[in-house]
Amino acid sequence: MQKPNEEQDIDGSRKCLGNFSDEILVHILSFLPTTDAVRTSVLSRKWEYLWTSIPNLDFASSPANRSLLMNFVERALCLRDSSMKRFSLSCDGLVDASRVHSWVTTAIKRCDVQELHIKLREVEGFVGLPYCLFTCKSLKSLSLDMLYVKLPNIICFSCLKILSIQRVTFSNESLTQKLFDGLPVLEELKLENCSWGDLKFVSISAPKLHSLRIFENDMPEHEMQEQYFWTSNDFCLVGIVGHSLKEFYYIGNMINEYLLDESFSLEKAEVVTQFEDGCEQLAFRILKLLTGLSNVEQLKLSDCLILMLLNAEGCHPHMLLFDDLMFNNLMDLIIVENIYLNYPSLVKILQKAPCLGTLHFSGGVTILCDGESIDQIWDPVPPSFLSHLKWIKVSNYNEEDEDELSAVKFLLKNAVVLDEIIISFKKYSEVNLETESKVAKQLSELPRGSQNCKIILE
Repeated sequence: MQKPNEEQDIDGSRKCLGNFSDEILVHILSFLPTTDAVRTSVLSRKWEYLWTSIPNLDFASSPANRSLLMNFVERALCLRDSSMKRFSLSCDGLVDASRVHSWVTTAIKRCDVQELHIKLREVEGFVGLPYCLFTCKSLKSLSLDMLYVKLPNIICFSCLKILSIQRVTFSNESLTQKLFDGLPVLEELKLENCSWGDLKFVSISAPKLHSLRIFENDMPEHEMQEQYFWTSNDFCLVGIVGHSLKEFYYIGNMINEYLLDESFSLEKAEVVTQFEDGCEQLAFRILKLLTGLSNVEQLKLSDCLILMLLNAEGCHPHMLLFDDLMFNNLMDLIIVENIYLNYPSLVKILQKAPCLGTLHFSGGVTILCDGESIDQIWDPVPPSFLSHLKWIKVSNYNEEDEDELSAVKFLLKNAVVLDEIIISFKKYSEVNLETESKVAKQLSELPRGSQNCKIILE
């Protein structure tokens, strides 16, 4: 590898890399990891302090090199002589709490940082983030992944557009509410595996929020079992005012209750539960959440969620909410994982979506042979099957499963305006031309409610 001060042929002329302007060299360094950019300081006097002007400082450490990391960050911030776009600190080992406080203060007060990412799993003592962070006017993106955040009395992120909070435990209801009230221009919010502690109610009402992601999936199954014995006082009620909300994602097991209000602009939503057994209370929480998503245009639901509704159906008076639930704007529905067509809760959801145009069974679809006849469960047939449903996709298809064939047969029979049904074979399945030809012939012989429907194999 040639040294930067050696002459090189650039665009036909003899030039030295060192002859480039500092602005160009800093731009080149900005594409390197921070540690590599700093290493260039040994090349020559010209390069000694160039790295101090790169826009992003990203530091990551393991327990083995924590001392090196702390000294490295200290030197980088001391030599900093310009504003900074991003400051990122990720440490899985122990770091000194007071030094973290000092680093964040420097990044905010002296460097006008725009993006701040702090990920701390273990610290020596309590890490108190500086109060200047919570009134920072330059900050546009903030990510906090740590066990505990002490909130000040005054909070106003006047320019913050992206906020991600992970594994944080909230303990003070008043200050937590101040946090979510102090986000006037926030557009994206992510809450991942956070704990509301003893909090009973929190309201999220950022007026410009258009994307909200909530993940509560970091809980062992044996602990989830215990949640079913919770009373109505053992969870936090999170109210969400969605004036500008366009995307909503929830993955978890309804540990808390989420209520959406005024979500008239909602375009996409995803609700995935990962535990299929549930009590009436959890099913009620799901229905309340789905009610808040009633204006959505594209919806993704898990098979576990549908089964949870099925197991609790009729066992709780609040299940009457199902009767009032309507998805009048829903055009695209995706069901995650394998689902049985004769789940009454699935049929009810389909019956509540009169304008449904596309239906995707992304994990496959089959028919449960035991129990009530599928024709009885599907009486009446969902209105979209008679007027709007033009496209169906069945993924993860097993050509050897007769029950899956029966499910496709039922869909073809009842979707009377269908233009296209796509059958996608299981991933990694060894489907040869002979098998594909056999399946194509088998499907082509099935009766169809729509004579214009094309069957496509993938």
